[in-house]
Amino acid sequence: KMSQCVRSVSNRLITCVNSQKRLVQFDHSRLTKHTEKCAILEK
Repeated sequence: KMSQCVRSVSNRLITCVNSQKRLVQFDHSRLTKHTEKCAILEK
């Protein structure tokens, strides 16, 4: 159920695909443990 990082749209936005294979954008200012792993995978 972990999101996989697809690509970083900008320095603040990250696009991930969740367990339901839907594209979701996350803002760095609102990172959770879920999205934080996504951000780390991009780097």
